[in-house]
Amino acid sequence: RVFCFSANKNYYSNLRADPVLTEEQHYLALFSPEGGTTLSEGLVTVTDKPEVGASNKNLVAFNALGRANKVPLVEHARRSVFIPDEWDCVAFTFAEEDQLPDDDQHLVNLKELNCTIIRTPSNFWGDFLHFLPPTFVNHYEYVALVLDDIFFPVQGDDIVNVTKLIQNMQIHNIDVIQPGIVGDTHGYIQKGIDNNLTQCIAEVHFIETYVQLFNSAAWECFYKMLHYSGSRGWCYD
Repeated sequence: RVFCFSANKNYYSNLRADPVLTEEQHYLALFSPEGGTTLSEGLVTVTDKPEVGASNKNLVAFNALGRANKVPLVEHARRSVFIPDEWDCVAFTFAEEDQLPDDDQHLVNLKELNCTIIRTPSNFWGDFLHFLPPTFVNHYEYVALVLDDIFFPVQGDDIVNVTKLIQNMQIHNIDVIQPGIVGDTHGYIQKGIDNNLTQCIAEVHFIETYVQLFNSAAWECFYKMLHYSGSRGWCYD
């Protein structure tokens, strides 16, 4: 519980010394918190503990916005895949405002979709990962790390359904998963086709980061290897 006390310390001290008020847990506050009942002279009685914390079980982090022509892809992902009713959202950007203005319509749309935008032009992809320590995000069941240049099909045979991805993680005890990526550096899609694995979950020894989903334990493990010298993010795949 957080209370905002009056600057009048003497008045507050007198209230604390009053045996009648201490039993009722009355506090001198500048406003009444949710669940409180406002009394005379700004006194507040807390009758219920308001719910605090994240509104969703999962967090998606778009890392990182650079070019304005990629932001529509991020907006599409937020609107259609990592939807606001199920995912909290943060989007990092290293772009200066002359490259990606605050009034860019797609950026505005992202904000309206409850996605927090963090702009720090002096930082890079690897730096932004440090903004998500387990201490801050361990209340999420899953963390998704998504690049800014990914298009998610939402219809047809190649639809990406993150709910089903998470269900498969739970069924098969998987800590980290990623959908097949067209155009990835190492050609896993083609390897899957060659081995008749296009409709399968395949265990691999390497995931090149495009759309990685971590459970909370896996994110904590991943975070431990981050180093301040890895601004560009090399070797974090």
